[in-house]
Amino acid sequence: MEPFPWSKDYGIGHQVIDAQHKELFRLANATHAMLGRSAPDEIERHISQLVNYTRTHFRAEESLLKANLYEGLAEHRRAHEALSSKVKELWSRRTVVTPEDLLQTLSEWIVGHIKGMDQQLKGKV
Repeated sequence: MEPFPWSKDYGIGHQVIDAQHKELFRLANATHAMLGRSAPDEIERHISQLVNYTRTHFRAEESLLKANLYEGLAEHRRAHEALSSKVKELWSRRTVVTPEDLLQTLSEWIVGHIKGMDQQLKGKV
């Protein structure tokens, strides 16, 4: 069983954003499946891919919110920036922070954000 299973309940009703959210879950689960079975540099490459895709998604989501004059854009952007800062800080310490810890932090935040804050976007984008 996947540690971060996608649920249709996580959808916000926007085809592009929902597809990006599903891809975030797929990347997190694929990377998690590598833990303990792949070389550290391979795991690090997959975590980097997840981090980069997350940034790409944040830009796309924020552009959509701006285009739709979403009143909660500033708060949403701050939440995205908080995760980006946290991940950047953990990534800079990856010699002492395990890939498992970094992946867990990133994945739990993504899941929590999609299940929480992003659900407020239903019907607004």
